[in-house]
Amino acid sequence: MRRKHSAPASRPRVILFRIVLRTRRGTCYRMAAVWDQLRDRFDEWCTDKIWWWRLGLLAAFAFEALRYFRDPEYSSVFDGITFGIHELGHMLWGFLGEWMSVAGGSLTQVLAPIASMLMFLKQPDFFAISICGYWLATSLINVSRYIGDAFWMRLPLVSPGGGETYHDWNYLLDSLGMLSWHAGLARLTKAMGFLMLFASFAFGLWVIVQIYRRASQTAE
Repeated sequence: MRRKHSAPASRPRVILFRIVLRTRRGTCYRMAAVWDQLRDRFDEWCTDKIWWWRLGLLAAFAFEALRYFRDPEYSSVFDGITFGIHELGHMLWGFLGEWMSVAGGSLTQVLAPIASMLMFLKQPDFFAISICGYWLATSLINVSRYIGDAFWMRLPLVSPGGGETYHDWNYLLDSLGMLSWHAGLARLTKAMGFLMLFASFAFGLWVIVQIYRRASQTAE
């Protein structure tokens, strides 16, 4: 009498491993194709671009950024538009209820620079992406101040409509039972802001160097 040999127990694992491997390989190929396309777009964009005024603009923003280290309450050139977008965000998210309406202010002022970066990536304008990154950094630093004030509520509050004012982050954190976390969340958000600040300037400087190199090669 012959015994029937069942399939090895490890066979499903082998099949699963092959599926995962093929999926990862396909993802890597797609990422490589996207990277090659993006690199070609960047090379084409760099052609005939002027580097010196971009360097001057980046230096001006770098000088302004240094003031954040000297004065924790410093307001950047973007703070006016950031405030307007913050207040607009309260109205945009209002249809989802009171909580999202309150959260929508800070959420929108962070999403707006990100949307601008994606817009300039599509155009494309790679140097403008670095400037929008600076805007995102200042917006995050602005939010960190608001979060840090959630417990003490010492910041002056403004309501464009002239109605009753309330502290967004005091309401949000208190409703979640996380008001005691305000200092840690503020430090984390501020660290993200400064990290974005350095990354934006590094990227902007790299873009300028690439433009300069291509201009030098063309001159030769």
